[in-house]
Amino acid sequence: MNRFQFVADHHRRYGVKRLCIILGIARSSFYYWRRTAADRAARQAADARLAARIRAVRRESDGTYGVPRITAELREAGECVNHKRIARVMRGTGLEGVRLRRRHCTTGLSRLTHRVPPFPEALEENLIAATAELGAVRAVAPESAITPGLGRGHGMEMFRRIEAHIEEHCEPYRESTPLYIEVPGLSVPTTNTGVRTSGPILPQHLPSAMDAAGIGHLLLVVLYHTDEVRSRVQREIARQWHLGDNFVAFDGTVQHDVIPGRVDVLFLQDKAGALAHGPATAEHRQQQLAELLAPFQREEQVITALCETEWDPHRKYPTPQEKQKAEAEDGKWPSKQALARLGISSQYIKQAPPPVPTLKKYGEPCSPYFIKKATEAREGGLTSSTEYALRDMARGLGIVDHRLGTAFGKLPLHPWWHIGIHIRRHAQPRPYGRRNTEPAPVTITLAAIRPVAGPNEPWTVWAYSPVTSQWEPYRRTRLAVHSAHLGFDVSGFSTIGDESHQASAAAQITEAALIAARTQLPLPGPMVIYVDGDTTEYIWAGLRDESLGQQPPADLPRPASWLPGHGFPPAQRPLAVVRTITDLERIGRPTGAYVWSKNDQWCRTKTTESPYQLVSDDGTGYVPDFLLTTVPRPWAAGPPGRFGSDFSRFAPEAAKRQGKNGYAHTAVRLTTISTAENADADLIGKAGVVLINQGVSWDGRQTEPTPLRLARQIDTNHPYYRRSCEEPEDPTSAAQAPDS
Repeated sequence: MNRFQFVADHHRRYGVKRLCIILGIARSSFYYWRRTAADRAARQAADARLAARIRAVRRESDGTYGVPRITAELREAGECVNHKRIARVMRGTGLEGVRLRRRHCTTGLSRLTHRVPPFPEALEENLIAATAELGAVRAVAPESAITPGLGRGHGMEMFRRIEAHIEEHCEPYRESTPLYIEVPGLSVPTTNTGVRTSGPILPQHLPSAMDAAGIGHLLLVVLYHTDEVRSRVQREIARQWHLGDNFVAFDGTVQHDVIPGRVDVLFLQDKAGALAHGPATAEHRQQQLAELLAPFQREEQVITALCETEWDPHRKYPTPQEKQKAEAEDGKWPSKQALARLGISSQYIKQAPPPVPTLKKYGEPCSPYFIKKATEAREGGLTSSTEYALRDMARGLGIVDHRLGTAFGKLPLHPWWHIGIHIRRHAQPRPYGRRNTEPAPVTITLAAIRPVAGPNEPWTVWAYSPVTSQWEPYRRTRLAVHSAHLGFDVSGFSTIGDESHQASAAAQITEAALIAARTQLPLPGPMVIYVDGDTTEYIWAGLRDESLGQQPPADLPRPASWLPGHGFPPAQRPLAVVRTITDLERIGRPTGAYVWSKNDQWCRTKTTESPYQLVSDDGTGYVPDFLLTTVPRPWAAGPPGRFGSDFSRFAPEAAKRQGKNGYAHTAVRLTTISTAENADADLIGKAGVVLINQGVSWDGRQTEPTPLRLARQIDTNHPYYRRSCEEPEDPTSAAQAPDS
């Protein structure tokens, strides 16, 4: 009973004024409540009728529909109802839809994630008493937020403290953490020493790498707007290809034999504005670029373009509308697609930021030390971005030198095809509360790499996409994907059981690609498949933790839905499928390692970057499950004593340094699933570790094996990749959005 009803029941005996004073309500509110009683009764009756219709819709959906789908069903039936009212009625009647959550298997995971004991149902009174002493509380910004004064991340020491606390106080969980042992004899250095190769491809290695990529003669065209970008690119070309400080390239004139007999260079100023910002379409820019480059094209010549762009995603705009307009008129993406349609691979380099200011906000001069450091940082960033632009340009052409082979060190280098499979389901924005019956499109790309000969020889790179429906050199497949619309329509693929259209299409297209690989790839050899377990477990049931080591179930929709290549005859299947996982909620946060010291004791290390292999439960052998731990580059590049290395954010020493960022270990977990009887699962897993540690154009350690990264970059480098990743429409603005 509410307070107004109590006043209505007893006002004849005690009076309205007295009761309202005692209950703390206004008399005008009571009289308004009594005057609107009939309206409330009618509204309650309408809610009861609506609740009956909601129950009918839920019965038809077997109790799975929630607010958005019930709203869509009632609107299709002619009912004019708001989703907020449906949510209120469902809350009042105790109804709710089914929420699909990702299933995680806790077997073999770190104690820092799923092995923390449950919170006790009851606490001692002295722990929550008002007089109990409060502990230190520190705010930490999330990874995606930029908040002044709050540093991101917790730091390594905090995770070590948590693990130590569990080790000391949680006896049931003390011995349940899986044991990983450092892999002996596997060298994965993180510096320039050892077998790891860094830096650009040397000019003496470039001809053989071009032969492996199927490129006979290359013309590098530099399209620029500003003289600063032109001079910067010219200096970097001279540095990378050892041309000397006197190298000069003239506009509009081809500099022949920059790499003797293989590479020419051409500088052109974009006077027509084919790369400039504006509403010009890709078709119009394609016509302008074709006229600009027509005098320099010739047969048997591959053209690649290094283009200047005005777009800077970190630039600040006065209003969100101006930023939206700048993004919509960004000339980088339509010009990139125009070049792809002309058969020209492209890489973009941004303009230099404004010069370092010499005055502060209120006119005070900046210190010479600040100007010196800021200038060095600015120049270093420009040099680094220019270097990586040229290196990424070679990667986009599929030019890979011997660095992958030498990275294997003492491991045997077999003539295997290492094939990475990248599958991404596109975001599909829709108005809130409305049903979208069309399945979201997907992007599917595969990249295959293989050593041409020995460890000191280059590697060949091929790729496959539904756009081409055949294996071609990496450069051609990449251009075909970038010149077409991003996304593959999967509505035409049939489904079995609860299988989604995306899973059906991905499994069947991948199976067709692997079948074609046996006849279309240039060199014969067994195949090793690499997939991202975080994003493909809904496609292949054999990748899930609970399915490892198991046989396919009888109700499997099709053989291709178990593992990639499982539909092949047993003698023709790939050697193995390597599942990679980078989600730290699944694999746990590494907190260091234990080493056997000279004093015959186990000592704890604060950091580690070594590869580790899982030990079997009985401790008698190893499981083909590897963990490669990494210290983030910002942490490793900084001075000793980075924030979070020696104390946590809860320590007194952290009070004055809360604005600093704290970093902790990251890790990649590789699980080898053998699909052939003669497969060496341990060797394949170690090869995956090497292909993570050694990149093609990136010096740092990667988060995925090289073939999987090459397949993913075909998608992420697409001109309109960002648009396919946009989040679904915000519910608060759905009412004003027009129908799509």
